[in-house]
Amino acid sequence: MCSTAVSFNPKRKYLLFSSVDSRRSAHSTWLNAPGRAFDVVLYAYGGESLEGVADLFVKNKGFKFQNFHVFSGICDVSQYSAVWVVDDDIEMGTADINKMFDLFVRHDLYLAQPSYDSGSYTIWDMAVVDERYRLRYTNFVENGVTVFSGNALKKCLPVMKDIETGCGSDYIFPFLLDFPKNKIAIIDDVQCHHPDGDSSLDKIVPRVYHGREAERLMNKYHYKYYTPRVLGGIERN
Repeated sequence: MCSTAVSFNPKRKYLLFSSVDSRRSAHSTWLNAPGRAFDVVLYAYGGESLEGVADLFVKNKGFKFQNFHVFSGICDVSQYSAVWVVDDDIEMGTADINKMFDLFVRHDLYLAQPSYDSGSYTIWDMAVVDERYRLRYTNFVENGVTVFSGNALKKCLPVMKDIETGCGSDYIFPFLLDFPKNKIAIIDDVQCHHPDGDSSLDKIVPRVYHGREAERLMNKYHYKYYTPRVLGGIERN
């Protein structure tokens, strides 16, 4: 539970939500320029206070999706046109985040992610930017950088209370939306950076246990693995 009673009303069109350790997180990159079109809500499991940095700061141990589920109890998240639930080590500037949200809404997407730049660490090769495209339609987006539409959240939010590391959830979310055609995408027009090395999450749950967490989650909701793939896209030319 939250350490204090809180309430929150949306101030902007979009929302960025993360669970952070402020000693290690990349939150400063998200706030590196004026003119942001998104609220910033940070639930912190470690580090110093970020009061005054975020629109809402709450000290609360827990994983990002579980904390987002808690947050949805104090804020009507359906009021947002799009919500980005992001890992705290993802680096991306304010202007690019604004652009990502605008492209997400312009293309009427349900789920999406920014592409990773070529220097990022990822196990998903298809998630790395493809300069031939503005965006690519897929059946999968990586759970550390998922953008949700309001309608997608209605279907995905109930499951979030059971998601710990996030491993496996990236298979479940498209299932819950029934794999809509041309509504799930990797946005190549904007890139984020995921640094190599141990993440903050690995300090809480060692990487060896992430696969077990995925199996638990998949079994509970009776879902199966499938092959993530690109289904088409919008070319630059």
